[in-house]
Amino acid sequence: MAVYGRALSADEVAQHYGDWLQHKPQRLQGARALYTFDERAGDIVHNHAGSAPNLIIPPTFKPLHPTVLAIHIRSGYTGSTRSLTFSDSYLSAFSFVPI
Repeated sequence: MAVYGRALSADEVAQHYGDWLQHKPQRLQGARALYTFDERAGDIVHNHAGSAPNLIIPPTFKPLHPTVLAIHIRSGYTGSTRSLTFSDSYLSAFSFVPI
C-alpha cells in the first residue's frame, strides 16, 4: 500500500501498478509511505519510504462501531406498527454488490 501527498496521473498509476506487479515497490517514486506487508510474522508493518511511521497490528480486533449493518425499523402509518420500507431492504441487500 502506497500513500502519496498528491493525486497521481493515470500514467503514473499505470506505471506504479506495473512496478508493484513486478515486485519492484522501491520504484514507486514520491510515495510518502510504502507498506509492502512482506514481514510474514510479527505485529509491525514496516514503512519502506518516507518518514511515515510503521504500522502496529493490535493482538485483538476492536471495532470502533461494532454494528456495521443494522436493520433500522421505522414506525408504520398507524404509529403502532413497525415495518421496513422497500428502499431499506433494497439498500441492505445491494449495498455491497460490485457493479
